[in-house]
Amino acid sequence: MGNKKKKVFKIITAVLMCSFTAFNYGQPNKATEKQVQLVFNQLISVYGSAKSAPNLTVDKYSIPASYIANPKPTIKVDLALYNLCQTFGKDSLNALAVVLSHE
Repeated sequence: MGNKKKKVFKIITAVLMCSFTAFNYGQPNKATEKQVQLVFNQLISVYGSAKSAPNLTVDKYSIPASYIANPKPTIKVDLALYNLCQTFGKDSLNALAVVLSHE
């Protein structure tokens, strides 16, 4: 009986861990948003344009990154793009900066 309870406990734990991982993958967390915002702010500080900086939003979108001019200039960054940039290791912030500066 003790082995059966341990097995059930392990199965329930595995299912819960997988469900939390899947839930968190699609949700931007504050650390991710903050990191993207820091890179964006550094780009804005060296841009040298008289125009005001666009807004920046990080969320789950259907495309990696986009610039929307109207009604207020906004750059939208998909969470998957940030995760992709993380695969570049020590160059992850450089990869993110290239995409943000393109937009």
